[in-house]
Amino acid sequence: MATFTIYLLRESVKTARDAVIDGAKEHPIEDGLSKYGQLFVKDTKPKPPKWAELFESYIDKKLLGTVQSSSAAFIIPVDQRLFALTFGQGRFLLHPDAYEERFGLIVTLNSINSDALRSIDKRAFVEDQNSRVQTAQAASALSFGVDIERDLVRGIVGRPVDFRLGRRLAGADALTVTSDVRVPGLRALLRRYLKKFESKDYQANFPWIDQVRQLIPKGTIATKLDAMLVDKVKEAWHNNGVVDGCWLAVPDIVDWEKVDGFKFTSAKGEGVWSDLRFRALIAAHPGEEPSLSFLRKHYAMSVDEDEKTVDRWALYRCIHCEIDDDGKSYILSAGRWFEVDKDFVSADVPPILSSASVWSPIPYPEEIGREETFY
Repeated sequence: MATFTIYLLRESVKTARDAVIDGAKEHPIEDGLSKYGQLFVKDTKPKPPKWAELFESYIDKKLLGTVQSSSAAFIIPVDQRLFALTFGQGRFLLHPDAYEERFGLIVTLNSINSDALRSIDKRAFVEDQNSRVQTAQAASALSFGVDIERDLVRGIVGRPVDFRLGRRLAGADALTVTSDVRVPGLRALLRRYLKKFESKDYQANFPWIDQVRQLIPKGTIATKLDAMLVDKVKEAWHNNGVVDGCWLAVPDIVDWEKVDGFKFTSAKGEGVWSDLRFRALIAAHPGEEPSLSFLRKHYAMSVDEDEKTVDRWALYRCIHCEIDDDGKSYILSAGRWFEVDKDFVSADVPPILSSASVWSPIPYPEEIGREETFY
């Protein structure tokens, strides 16, 4: 049995190299009869662990061992589409805008019974809160306390009806599955997942999954809101990070036992920040002028104590923004625009969040007496 993390690349991605960042070595995977795909691999140099610094005055750090990580992405063509299977830190080899959103979620919803859920990741997008709810036994969505009027379901874990799809599916943007399939059988398995992704069957058992009114990405309204968003970010950029109704937030659930802080570049000199804030972003990109392209192509990263990347998101996905336009209210949350009722927003946003819509330079209690959000 092996565990695979699978991404479906966007239709605009025509070649394997288009999806992968520079610096990865490319290896064709083939035998005498078939070409299966392209494997991209990137290694990091061994280095002493971060904790070794504690003892460097007493012992040579070389005696304390080293840490090293490897990343791999296997790109496989299937029916005019490309899939990426990632291993280790391999997801960081993919451009963040190269793969489909909700691919894993839709595949999982189309593959399980409505009462076979084990875990749900949801986002109360108005309050800007992420949460994960798990059950000891398979259950229906009602057991997870999903509020269909305000919760955006981001990920689901469940047992598929068809055992050929895997023992268990975990779906969000990526699909994570445990299977005994080998390389020659991957294309047939991925073809099944592609058909599941293209199906609308999930709407019969999970009609509430699309209840929240999401705007069409790059549609007329979303494009207009993106332009207004850039204006707000520029305002923050020229006002020491302060802007009304717009702030940075982690778009996914974070494992705080692994995460030591956040960075906006891979430069060692940047340091590590305790939270995502515009002031930190501005400091990490001096001289830059924000644009929509800038927000989509630059990242925020969570890192561990060795400053090794734990997760990474496009800046666009890390912005929570509230905009009123033409008598309607819109919210950008986790990279998606939603239309919401004005009464709904004003009634449901707790006072602490309303006051936080303008970031103030007040440090957290544990940060008083030192540089804000930096260590």
